[in-house]
Amino acid sequence: MINYVIQNEKIKFFRENGKPKSKKALNEEEIKFRKDYYESKYKEKLKKIKEERKANKLTKAQWEERQVKRKAYMRTPQWLKLKQDVLDFQNQRCGHCKVIVDLSTTDLHHMTYERLFNEEITDMKALCKKCHHNYHQAEKWLLAEY
Repeated sequence: MINYVIQNEKIKFFRENGKPKSKKALNEEEIKFRKDYYESKYKEKLKKIKEERKANKLTKAQWEERQVKRKAYMRTPQWLKLKQDVLDFQNQRCGHCKVIVDLSTTDLHHMTYERLFNEEITDMKALCKKCHHNYHQAEKWLLAEY
């Protein structure tokens, strides 16, 4: 979905501003476009996320305790049922690239942590392992900018 939106925005941008003349100019325009697009769209959201993380910063002991609890929770029947329900809700497809996935090739991504350890289907998004990794890498990169 994001790639589709970006592609449409790029087409609109180039229609309004004219196409670049060379491949190098295209790359420079594309880089500028993507940077401007993400900065304008996510700047406020990312600032809010960063502020929330600072306010809710855990001590090392608290973080380690949460990790142990999370790993144990992810082995429970409740978690596996949630994972299957989210997959069924998304028609057995990755929520980003739409590739067909199953329980072993899927990661659940939290859209919100409001009901941590008692999540609902709408709190989660099933992503293939590659998309889940890429999402968190992009999030780290974007948060580092601000």
